Amino acid sequence: MTARICDQTQLDALLNLGGRALCDQFVADLGRCQARLTEALGLASADQRQGLEMARCALHELRGIALTVGATSLTRYCAKAEAFCDLGHIKEVLEARTEILATCDALTVLINAYSERTS
Repeated sequence: MTARICDQTQLDALLNLGGRALCDQFVADLGRCQARLTEALGLASADQRQGLEMARCALHELRGIALTVGATSLTRYCAKAEAFCDLGHIKEVLEARTEILATCDALTVLINAYSERTS
């Protein structure tokens, strides 16, 4: 994972506008998407088509969050995994999951740290 999680200037400007409430919303959204992705990939072992479709939706939402805060590496990871979902390549999606979840966790830490600084 790269040391630079997101565009700090973009994140600061965005979170300055919304304050702690926006920080909390981003953290909640990231957690919800991570849980949906994990659940979807668990389902994919029983029903690959439905599990991959659910995973694709979670990845798409994560990609939108990543774009909003300037998290370009997370954006790329999600887009690549979405494409693998569309192709039915479960193995590649499962391999991408680790990097995606780790990057989400790092972004959550960064947002929480910002929230603490501004409280």
